[in-house]
Amino acid sequence: MVSPQTAYDVMSMKIKSVLLRIFLYGIYFFCLLMYVLFQGSEYDWMDPSMLASPPGLEPSPDNLSLPIHDESNDRAVFRGLVVTIAVVVQIAICFSLSRKEAIITVILFGVTLLLFR
Repeated sequence: MVSPQTAYDVMSMKIKSVLLRIFLYGIYFFCLLMYVLFQGSEYDWMDPSMLASPPGLEPSPDNLSLPIHDESNDRAVFRGLVVTIAVVVQIAICFSLSRKEAIITVILFGVTLLLFR
């Protein structure tokens, strides 16, 4: 017969394992979602003619005819940070969870990076 303390310990370990999976996968999928959502330029929804200055108009601070798009590219920095966090979580998944789960998440990560460059 199994002692109540042993059954409690087994149940506690299962709960911790499930919570760890939920935590790691939650962060992982959130990072992949943010990577996909911040793909492309922030001005993709605009008509390209809106980004360029009207012909014959000199750019100056008075007429505000400077192009909207600047080259700061904050999205690339954010996407790089998201990928870094996803790689750290991927390593945690590889060491904490099963090999099958690690392989599946590596494949999902690779497909996401290939499809949404």
